Amino acid sequence: DAIPHFESAVSRYLKQEKPIDAALMHDRIGDSYRALKQDEQAAAAYQSALSLCTERKHVPGVATYGDKLGQALFRLKRIAEAIAPFQAAGKANEELKQPTLTAQMLSWQGDCYRDLNQDEQAVSTYRASLAVFYEHKSNTGISDDASDLGKALYRLKRFEEAIPSLEAAAKAYEAMKQPIHAAWMSAWVGGCHRELKRHDRAAEAYRTALAIFTREGHVAGIASESFDLGKSLYRLRQYGE
Repeated sequence: DAIPHFESAVSRYLKQEKPIDAALMHDRIGDSYRALKQDEQAAAAYQSALSLCTERKHVPGVATYGDKLGQALFRLKRIAEAIAPFQAAGKANEELKQPTLTAQMLSWQGDCYRDLNQDEQAVSTYRASLAVFYEHKSNTGISDDASDLGKALYRLKRFEEAIPSLEAAAKAYEAMKQPIHAAWMSAWVGGCHRELKRHDRAAEAYRTALAIFTREGHVAGIASESFDLGKSLYRLRQYGE
């Protein structure tokens, strides 16, 4: 019921030459469609809001609506299209001196490159966002992007480079009291050591992950890391363990 009223307000504000107020009404329309899980319509509304703010060089609006449009397009799997609004939002947040929000926009761009199978671009983008998250000691940002960076490097077979990021993600998850996520990061570290033929260190990482999964009663994790640990011990000829 709210949407027609917001649409009527858009027309009134445009006639009164109040484009920023009209953009806000487009935003409300977008939020309404978002709540209705109608992302195509939400994206169209956010695009209208962003266009008005871009034309008028309204930096706060570009920051907000670029982010919302990018996320709507991402949910719609229109990944390549999502990059530009995230870039616009990032630039706007930089002008507003909001470094953490700027880093979040970089993080979203990294996710876009990841989903487009462009891991080299994802790596450089995650490195840029992580630099800000480390500076501001944001465990939320570190856990998310160090994890994504480590996995991207793993896919690129740059296993040695991946390990510090995965370990940093594990540490951040521990600080946030998210032990299951921390355990999966240890499992990824084990995978890197395995690919580097360092089976003793792989076994150590798998033991760490398995201990957490066992303590937390995480059945899938126990099964996965028991298997991985067993394979590493087999390669080390430690058959009795």
